Amino acid sequence: MLDKNTLKKNKNRFEIRANTPTMKAVVTTGNGGYDKLEYRDVPIPTPERGEVLIHVLAAGVNNTEINTRLGWYSSSVKTGTEELGGDDNERARHKADGVE
Repeated sequence: MLDKNTLKKNKNRFEIRANTPTMKAVVTTGNGGYDKLEYRDVPIPTPERGEVLIHVLAAGVNNTEINTRLGWYSSSVKTGTEELGGDDNERARHKADGVE
């Protein structure tokens, strides 16, 4: 998980700019039903020192993610790709400096 101070400094990290490489993502836009999930392009993030970019091969949805989206666990929903769900099959795609 990224440090909150890092996210504050880089709040535009996930904005799409011209000629930015993108990836597909399912983005939670708020609490509610399936209408609060959007399948869209997002920029491929560049790992900073101590971070790893993960290539997710497959992902599932667990009860915690469903209950969070429904608002049962929290009224706030975190957006962006800075956090992964709990059930996925992944491999490291790129390691930044400071990662062993």
